[in-house]
Amino acid sequence: MTTAPQKKIALSKIYTKDVSCESPKGVKILLAPLNKPTVVVNVGGKTERITETAWEVELSITVTLKSDDSPMFLVEIYQGGLFECHGLSNEELHRVLNTDCMEIIFPYARETIDSLAVKSGFPPVALQPVDFSAIYNQALSERELES
Repeated sequence: MTTAPQKKIALSKIYTKDVSCESPKGVKILLAPLNKPTVVVNVGGKTERITETAWEVELSITVTLKSDDSPMFLVEIYQGGLFECHGLSNEELHRVLNTDCMEIIFPYARETIDSLAVKSGFPPVALQPVDFSAIYNQALSERELES
């Protein structure tokens, strides 16, 4: 009798791959009043197989603060995580990498964005949690509609 391989997902490393922080108008923007401020947040991600059982998961987040449609502050981060995955079917692996693993590294990216905003003289940026499962399910539905 053979037993199925045990399912395992483990975070091996977490790291910031790239980060950019811009305040295009410098100190002038910090002295100006905020007129119609808007915050735009874009979230993305990708995965890449590194070894037979190791996967790099990369979460990208861009936060832009605008006043009167003029950019005041922009931060972009690529947060990476190296995950060991064993015993998962291809479907399970794809889902785990794009949902669970993204949720694990999200708080690290959120903290870096908040820290950069404060160090740049802006109020803290408290990003709301992201429902990566909903995003994943929506992407699956859209793919099914296209086929």
